[in-house]
Amino acid sequence: MKNKRWMIVFVLFLIVQGIPLYAVYAAEPEDTVITYCHALQNGDRALIKSVLSTELYEKRKVLLEQNSGYYLKFLQARYENAEFMVNDVGEGNVDVVVRYPDGRMMRMQLVVAQDQSQKWRIVGEKKDLIDPGNHPASVPNSMSNFP
Repeated sequence: MKNKRWMIVFVLFLIVQGIPLYAVYAAEPEDTVITYCHALQNGDRALIKSVLSTELYEKRKVLLEQNSGYYLKFLQARYENAEFMVNDVGEGNVDVVVRYPDGRMMRMQLVVAQDQSQKWRIVGEKKDLIDPGNHPASVPNSMSNFP
């Protein structure tokens, strides 16, 4: 009975903090990446923190905490109306293609790993612009927003 009560308190805490339950219970690396993309698009600091590894969050802590007003607005503006698509899921890596409304595209190569509690976290990130003229085979034909 006590365990059930603590679970209810925990879920209520997450709701009050604004952390969606799918961010906590990400079963696959893709789920964590999709959550991250939603967080970037919404400029949601709590959600970003929930999917980054402790080490990666520490590297971005100044941006996310001390400059949060400016940086979170920057993220919202940068990813506004952008479309995200998981292009490839490999062992410990998830490639996401971002297409901007003006036609520019960017590839995010995200490194994911399970933490001690077996939750998937983003531990590394690399971003590259894509030139569709030079790399047509690497650009997916179908682009769509995450659900």
